[in-house]
Amino acid sequence: MATQKEQIKQLQDELIRLKETLKNYENLFKADGFIDTQEQQQLDFMQGVIKKAEAKLALLANKAPSSGGDKFTKPFYDGKVGKKYELHVLVDQPGTGGDRDTFEGLTAPDVGHTFVKLIKTNVDGTKVEAVLGFYPANSVNPLTGVIEVAGELVDDKGHTSEVQANKILTHDQFFAALAYIEKNRTRKYNLDTYNCTDFAIEVAGAAGWNIKSKKGVWPGGGGHNPGDLGEDLRNANNATTKKAKKGTQPTPTPDKKIK
Repeated sequence: MATQKEQIKQLQDELIRLKETLKNYENLFKADGFIDTQEQQQLDFMQGVIKKAEAKLALLANKAPSSGGDKFTKPFYDGKVGKKYELHVLVDQPGTGGDRDTFEGLTAPDVGHTFVKLIKTNVDGTKVEAVLGFYPANSVNPLTGVIEVAGELVDDKGHTSEVQANKILTHDQFFAALAYIEKNRTRKYNLDTYNCTDFAIEVAGAAGWNIKSKKGVWPGGGGHNPGDLGEDLRNANNATTKKAKKGTQPTPTPDKKIK
C-alpha cells in the first residue's frame, strides 16, 4: 500500500494531468469561436472532477501521519482545509528583558525561555493552535558538568514574552514544522547545543524561515539563548515587543531554572 506521501504525490500528478487536459479541451472548443451546450457540459464535468480531486488531496494532506503525531501536533490534522498558517517565535528574555544577558541573578538564575506558537485557521472559520517549548526533563547545571539530559515538550500557554516574531507560512511549510516537532519531541536536551532556543530556531528553519542569532556565553559553556535571540529579532525589525510582567507565568520548578 502506498504511503501517505506517495498518495499525495500521485494525486498531485493526477491533478496536473487533469488540468492540462481541461486546458487542451478549452482551446479545442474555442478554436471555432463558440462553445456549444454539449461542449460546455464536458468542460463542467471535467471541472467537477478536478474539484473532487483537489478536495481529496486537501483531506489527505491534513490527515494524521502514520505515527499519529503527538498531543501538540495531532489536532492540526483535523481533515479540514486550511486558509491561513502561522508560526510565532516568542522570547522570554532573562530578567525584565531588553538586553543580551544570558542569565540574571545568582542564587536562582533567570535564564529566560524561547518557545513557539502554531496557528491553523480553517476555511470554515475554526482555529487550531498550540503553544509549546522544549525543556530538560531533569536538572541541568553547567557548573557541575551536567548539560545533557532527556528532553521534553511542554505546554507553554500562559508563558509571557518580551519579544515575538511572526511568520505566515504555506501549507507545506507549516506541516514541515509539525513534522520536525514530531521527529524531535524526544531528542536529548543539551544546554550548549540543543536548548529551548535551538529548538525554536530549528522549527522555524524546517518551515523555511531562516532565523539568525548570535551565541552567548555563560559559566561553563555557551550557545543560543533567549537574551541574544530577543535582541536579534528586535534588530531584524520583524518582531513585536511588549513589556511583560515577570512572574505571571507558572513558576518553574528548580530543575527548570536552567533551560
